[in-house]
Amino acid sequence: MNNQKAETVWEKQSSMEYLRNSRKDLWNLDYFEFLFKQVWKTESPVNILDFGCGMGYLGAVLLPLLPEGSTYTGMDIGEKLLDEARATFANSPWKTNFIQRDLTQYEPKEQYDLAICQCVLVHIPSPLTVLEKMVQSTSPGGRIICIEPNWLFTNMGVYRHGMEIYSYYNAGIYQKWFDNAIQQGKNDGYIGIKIPALMNDLGLTNIDIRINDKARFTFHTPDKAKLKAGRPERDEKMFYINDGGLSPLEAIQHAESRLLTQEYENNRDEPLPMVEASAWLISYGEKPK
Repeated sequence: MNNQKAETVWEKQSSMEYLRNSRKDLWNLDYFEFLFKQVWKTESPVNILDFGCGMGYLGAVLLPLLPEGSTYTGMDIGEKLLDEARATFANSPWKTNFIQRDLTQYEPKEQYDLAICQCVLVHIPSPLTVLEKMVQSTSPGGRIICIEPNWLFTNMGVYRHGMEIYSYYNAGIYQKWFDNAIQQGKNDGYIGIKIPALMNDLGLTNIDIRINDKARFTFHTPDKAKLKAGRPERDEKMFYINDGGLSPLEAIQHAESRLLTQEYENNRDEPLPMVEASAWLISYGEKPK
């Protein structure tokens, strides 16, 4: 069934701009090439199905690295995202196809050599359902690859020079927030580290996991226009209580730590040195022949 929606959260203008600008920060492309050529030994053309393809970023990265004759099919619920993906590949030499589907409702009919996703399972309420569909979509002997974060790693892996990490990152609060999201059936912020075990439950073989080598040393440009005056607003604190499952005291602490961080980043005259090491987890396994 083609599950149409007027607009998904990722099709809002700000979200689409984020996707355009952030994808390049996820990979050192030479590492991607190393994985496909040296680790996964991709020597023959492969047909790829990308779950939650967005604007087709993975296709644009993968196809130049893969043997001639490889194909790329992207699947996403967002029609605006798919329109942009189609435009990107309109004049390309590669064979591509784009399908609008709700990933959780997709009924696999064709099988592919490779099913892949990137930062998709962490955002959806039923990641195991989608992982099962990835397995169903793969030919016997084919490979399933999931590139997903563990958000505890991701949030901890940011250093603002001169600011103690504990002053803006309280692991206990983030863990309570992520646990609450799981209990409410929203999403699983830990999914990245669980995937190899879930692949084993689904009967995959030759399962392994790696960490992406991408980390960044950057300079944050101060933007004093973003500074807030005074304490965090009531609506923001209530969001942390109602949506995040935090206690009133935890909500105040979290909101004020965010305000402190914003002030530290922007209320200055010189760019702020920052280090970001998100530790993206790359899990993969093979469907038995």
